[in-house]
Amino acid sequence: MQQTLVIAWRELPRLRDPDRFDAWLQRMLVHASYAEARRKRAWTANIRALPIDGPAGPDELASLVTRDEVERGFRRLPPEQRAILRRRAARQDRMFEPDVW
Repeated sequence: MQQTLVIAWRELPRLRDPDRFDAWLQRMLVHASYAEARRKRAWTANIRALPIDGPAGPDELASLVTRDEVERGFRRLPPEQRAILRRRAARQDRMFEPDVW
């Protein structure tokens, strides 16, 4: 739209029939829109799509959220069930022990 107004301002002296100003301006708007679409199409044609491999590194926020959920769930367990989980984790040599265990 702004480009159309700039072009119209420059081309105003060439307007032959001032009574047809609306149609003249509308035609300039259509031509400017087509030109902008061609420029965008040519620009996007140069973009190369990259493969999506997932995040570049570990998602620390998701890991923190998961750990927090596990800790809260662990706190809700009765002491006997906590002890069972601790023993099972120790037998499997896992390093997954939240601070609350």
